[in-house]
Amino acid sequence: LTWVTTRFTSFDENKFDLDWFQPSPPSHDSPILLLLYGVGGTKNDHYIKRITLEASRRGFRVVVFSYWRLDWMETRDLKAATEEIQSLYPRASISCVACSAGAHVLIPFLHSVGESSPFICACTISGCLDFEKVYEDVSANQNASYRLMLNRAMLRCVGRHHENDVHSRLTEAELKSLKSIKRANVMYDRHLSSLRGFVGAQNPGEYGSNAYDYKLDLPEWLRPASDAAGCRYPTPSNEAHFSTPARLMVGGVKTTMLMVHSRDDTMVSFDEAVDWDAVRKNQHIISVQTCRGGHIGFHEWMGFLTGLSWAEAMVLDFVGAVLETNAQTGFLLDVMERAKKKKGENIAALRPEELGGFCARSQIISTGLDRDDSIDRPLSPKSGSDGRDYGRGRSG
Repeated sequence: LTWVTTRFTSFDENKFDLDWFQPSPPSHDSPILLLLYGVGGTKNDHYIKRITLEASRRGFRVVVFSYWRLDWMETRDLKAATEEIQSLYPRASISCVACSAGAHVLIPFLHSVGESSPFICACTISGCLDFEKVYEDVSANQNASYRLMLNRAMLRCVGRHHENDVHSRLTEAELKSLKSIKRANVMYDRHLSSLRGFVGAQNPGEYGSNAYDYKLDLPEWLRPASDAAGCRYPTPSNEAHFSTPARLMVGGVKTTMLMVHSRDDTMVSFDEAVDWDAVRKNQHIISVQTCRGGHIGFHEWMGFLTGLSWAEAMVLDFVGAVLETNAQTGFLLDVMERAKKKKGENIAALRPEELGGFCARSQIISTGLDRDDSIDRPLSPKSGSDGRDYGRGRSG
């Protein structure tokens, strides 16, 4: 696939990339689909490529946020990413799809922004909302190969973070020792202790309060080839970070969202990774729970050879439906406001031909969705007669 990369600066002077799929739609009003990959992932992961190609075919401008910061609860990088997107395409609506651990980035952000979400809607596929519980479940109940996969993914995450973080102070020897830990949850915990600051840090910005305290107490924790099986976990100064995982934040999500998860997911446990009671109580969230599908799988017949999975098609249909609904709502609001200016409060006295005239003169355009849900025209409605942009903002 062909990508064009734009770089932006986050809250702490670190640089992040937005990778835009090419060719992009010609209209600056075309809806934007922001993709978040899973743990240790990249824009070249197979599921990201599949969603990208189909979303582009439907008319979306697709962008991947290539995040590298290894702090599951940090929300300011995604905030900076959305602000960068809005500065480039101020009239386009933005939707977000997060896969696996990408949900651990998305959910805390949605919880933090509440009703001020920049996304018109969001979706998760096999979302991981509590890495600590996921790793414990995989270690206790699944084949050892799954635990090794998570260990390797965490190894990539740690290396990528310290390669990009301008504030990293780990020496090559210290980084090598950190990456020698054989348990992903412990590696993540010790990685947090090496940072200048992280969500839940006792004294963020001060290396002395968090950094390397594990080395003072039990230096054997970082002994090469150690499996860290009997170590102290988590580090005392990091306990606040682990006390509020994304799993506990779904109740505060105020953005229209679809969550797709399979009961036979071997990587992200259906019962441990998501608080489904909180999901059911949240009027903004629709959950789809299947008996089969695996982890980011959901392949139909030979679908893994031929293209889009069932879940990927579902989230794209969902985003298209939300955009269509918002365009129709914007159209009706525009017509009613025009009628109110003409007739005042006596709207009921409008004759059919007058109402038809208001409809014809509305500046709100259709999304152009065909019956097969393909998108062949820009989706973001133009501003109405009152100057408001009905294609942006949250969806109720």
